[in-house]
Formats: sequence, structure tokens, C-alpha cells
Amino acid sequence: MGLANSLFIGVSGLNSFGNALGVVSDNVANANTTGFKASSVTFGDMVAYAIGNNAASAKAQQGQGSMIRDVSQVFSQGSLIPTESNTDLAIAGAGFFVVDSPNDSRYFTRDGRFHFDADGNLVDSDGNFVQGTCYNSQDIDTSSYTDPDDPTNANLGNIQLHINDGYYIDDPGHAGQPQRLQSISIDRNGYIHGYFPDGNHFILAKIGLATFPNSQGLQRDGNNLYIRTSESGDYTVGPGQTNGRGSVYDYTLEQSNVDIGRELTNMIIYQAGFSANAKTISTADEMINTLINMT
Repeated sequence: MGLANSLFIGVSGLNSFGNALGVVSDNVANANTTGFKASSVTFGDMVAYAIGNNAASAKAQQGQGSMIRDVSQVFSQGSLIPTESNTDLAIAGAGFFVVDSPNDSRYFTRDGRFHFDADGNLVDSDGNFVQGTCYNSQDIDTSSYTDPDDPTNANLGNIQLHINDGYYIDDPGHAGQPQRLQSISIDRNGYIHGYFPDGNHFILAKIGLATFPNSQGLQRDGNNLYIRTSESGDYTVGPGQTNGRGSVYDYTLEQSNVDIGRELTNMIIYQAGFSANAKTISTADEMINTLINMT
């Protein structure tokens, strides 16, 4: 059993280091992906068995190889880089943007490459709607926001501003004709400010940021999107610069947090481990052939 088991142990090592190299490859491939979070591998040993008749002795146990115990996301902050679009947004902190797909599936993302579509909706690159609170154009009230302590009923909705076609606001507090929206800006709280020709500006909408009790429990869904799971826990939504959600920066995108130097080091380590396990397999095979030739 000993020599034959060496073959299986070696194979487990090949699988472990091969899968770990796959994680490194994924990290390196996404080194320039906006908002991407690197993955980290944790190895674990496989169940040991007793050698010979010493089942009761812990000193006589032999392992059966290794396995990948866990692949976790590393949610450290990525570098912020400037852009030329005021709807390119980045979060410096623990929050996530909330986006809803056209079929009402909810996702969370750190990729803030947003734009306004033809209908005036603030959307991501895949057409998912950025969620927040949008004020009625006839009644501007800047005093309220979504309850940040309610994780299940956040009252979020699509952010829609008809900028290209003209967005008119009739402010009851000021006499005169309704004003046409001239430009917007987004502050550190995620508040979208509208500016008008008469010099006035109002908060038109507020972008919601979500936080989770355990971000490590989020499930990757591709396209820089995450899905809530039972392991991540329920999310809470609120403005930036509250409860650790972080600050929102316009004209900015968050780079991947992949450390190329670390990934190349891991690549060398995993390659060496793979080669060493391949050597144990070939050595065990030679020893088995020697025994066979002796018979």
C-alpha cells in the first residue's frame, strides 16, 4: 500500500498546485480589470491513515496528500486612477455599488464605469441600472435618504436623469420659470448635484452603497459582479462616508488590486511544487517497477 499510495499522494499534489496555478493565472489575466479583486489560495492536508497496526498511535499516521481548502477574495483597496468622465466612479472604502439587471436581478460591484443611456438611466457597461434614490423633479428635498439600517427594504430604484433632452426642475421656493439642467457633479457621499443656468444647484439623486457583514461570502458572477449569499449576510445600503462604506470619487476608477510581483512569486512556488510532486510519482513508479522485475 505504501508505494501505491505514494502515487495517489503525488497526484493530489499535482492537482493542488495545478489548481493554485489556475488561481494565479486568473489574477494575472485580470491585472487590468477595473475593480477586480484578487483571489488567494489556502492549502489543506488530506485525512491521514495509520501505518501498520499502530492505529491508536498518533505518531504512526501518514498523510494522504494535499487539497485546495479555500479560494477567497482579497478585498483590499485598489489604486484610484483619474479619467475624463464624471460618471466614472470609484469607492475608497468597503462599499459596493448596487446594480439591477433589466430582469430585476440584483448585483453588487466595485466597477464604477457608468454612463447615462438613451433613456437617461445611469447604467454600467452591461446595461444594468445603478441603484439609489431619485427625487421628483417638482419637489426637491435634500433632507432624507434610504434607511441605512434596513438590509431588506432599502427602497432603491433606478437613477434616471434626462440630461440630453433637458431636465427641468420647478423649485417651489423660488419664483420664475422652470430651469433646464446644465451639468452634474457627484460628491463624496454619492449625491448627484444638478447645476442650472441661474446659478442654483440641487441634489437630484443619491447613489446607494452596500456593505456586508462578510464580503468574503459574496459569490462572483462574472463581469465584475457579485451576488449576495447566506455566507455574506444581508446587506445595508446608505450614502458614502457613512458606517465605513467609503467615499465616492467621480472622474475616477479603481484599478485591480492584483500584485503582479506576488503573483509571479506564487507562480514560481507552485511550479516548483508541481515539479516536485511529479518527481515523487516518477520515483514511486520506478520503485514499483523494480519490485515487479524482482518477482
